[in-house]
Amino acid sequence: MPDLKLLINRQRLWELKRFTRKERFDLLDLGCGDGCFLELANKNGLTAIGVDKITSSSSHLIVSSIENFETSQKFDAVTLFHVLEHTENPLKTLEIAGSFLKENGVLVIEIPLVGNLTEKFLGKDYFAYQDPGHRHFFTKKEIAALLESAGFRIEKKGLTLLIFPITLLTTSFKQEIIKG
Repeated sequence: MPDLKLLINRQRLWELKRFTRKERFDLLDLGCGDGCFLELANKNGLTAIGVDKITSSSSHLIVSSIENFETSQKFDAVTLFHVLEHTENPLKTLEIAGSFLKENGVLVIEIPLVGNLTEKFLGKDYFAYQDPGHRHFFTKKEIAALLESAGFRIEKKGLTLLIFPITLLTTSFKQEIIKG
């Protein structure tokens, strides 16, 4: 069975290339974790670096907090995959991310949203509430307002289709809604 993390990262890369309309571009992944996405991006022709507080074997990772990271380089794309909900100040994080973008660059974020049918159905067992590191929970309206406050314009909304069904099932098993 293929590695789920690899499948998710391939999907992210495919969507990023499709959205930027470029095969090759410079990418900054803020809060990049173990650097697996960076490795995949670089193997696929991008010039990608990442920033995270944790160390990793990735040669493309710079150990730093987002707030303390400094570079004069500007990027075609900046990504924040499941980072914003963990930050102390999401608005400041978005402003920092924007400072690293080239003119007409794109910011791509992935966050768990609340206020949807799944959350209403599962209540406190909804997957977004399972991570004790989550400091913020956003509805679609709240994240749109926050992005606008940081100077961004939403061009496209998407779904993380690869994660959703598995998360729903695992949360449902915990709640014993689905027997299997």
